[in-house]
Amino acid sequence: WIDNDNGDVCDSYPPTLVVPASLSQSSIESAAGFRAKGRLPVVTWLHPVHKSILARSSQPLLGRLLSGASCNMDEGIVNCYRQRPGPSKPFYIFDARKSKAAAGNRLMGKGGVETSENYEGAIIYHLNIANMYKMQASYQARVLEVEGASALVHCSDGWDRTCQLVCLAQVMLDPHYRTLHGFATLVEKDWCLFGHKRLGGNRGKDPMRAKMSPIFFQFLDAVFQMLSQFPNAFEFNEHCLLHLANALTSGLYGTFVYDSYQQRKLAGVASRTVSVWTPLCAAASFFLNPDYTPVVGPLWVWTGHQALKLWTNYFLQHHELQTTRVAGKSLTPSASLTSALDTLSTHEPSPEE
Repeated sequence: WIDNDNGDVCDSYPPTLVVPASLSQSSIESAAGFRAKGRLPVVTWLHPVHKSILARSSQPLLGRLLSGASCNMDEGIVNCYRQRPGPSKPFYIFDARKSKAAAGNRLMGKGGVETSENYEGAIIYHLNIANMYKMQASYQARVLEVEGASALVHCSDGWDRTCQLVCLAQVMLDPHYRTLHGFATLVEKDWCLFGHKRLGGNRGKDPMRAKMSPIFFQFLDAVFQMLSQFPNAFEFNEHCLLHLANALTSGLYGTFVYDSYQQRKLAGVASRTVSVWTPLCAAASFFLNPDYTPVVGPLWVWTGHQALKLWTNYFLQHHELQTTRVAGKSLTPSASLTSALDTLSTHEPSPEE
């Protein structure tokens, strides 16, 4: 690992970076210049059995190919990751962007893509995730678990869809991140320390116009879907997810303020605000699942449309009447909404209407 406490290597990365021990500090710093925003490939998770690596980064800046040195350093880092579980294992590079979008970035000089010619032995796979609308993490999880292969995941800047993908893969594969403490560690590590733009909104004079990214909320919704399919595999319950989702827009906690560790450090956020985890520590029993039964192996999530559920307790939490009576029957908010839609579909408007 190398020290990045002052952001000398990358100002939007954690204070400590896990990188190949065989490479010098200067080599690592050179490699950072080849990636967008200096977000070079670093390790975020190690498979406890296969010892395969899950790494994350941003897109390569192919304009730097003219200099040669930075490209060689980047290739050196990726090659070290490829050889980590063994030379016979494949190495995957998952680009979250659509292949056309990546090619467009390259033509406009904004970035580019890796090629199998430059990254020996790498299998490059475009996940074709439209910007902020779709997530795919199960494929990376299967590569790490079933094939024992290492993988590098990135999007354009490496702090949007990349966060979703690596976190969901870790929740599926590592039972530690399905505990309350482990889940808190995951959020702090891959969202707060690795940086995420507009995590809790850029709150200025008008908080109602704060620009907040939906990426982290999408992650929470995806974890809710896992919790629904495997209700006993998580130590924490839905209240934990609701607390985090509401905390994003509440402005009550310093955890989701600013875009990176360096920004929060310079602003003295830790000493001036309350952590989002404080209520969970103070009333842990409220956020714990009484039926928790640890699952040692991975969770293979069904991602078909039929398996998805509306997160009722979040989306309908501000429903005027949490229990509504229609035709003498007591309905939950979701049932009330369904009943209202059914009524509208069968209603014939009068001439006055």
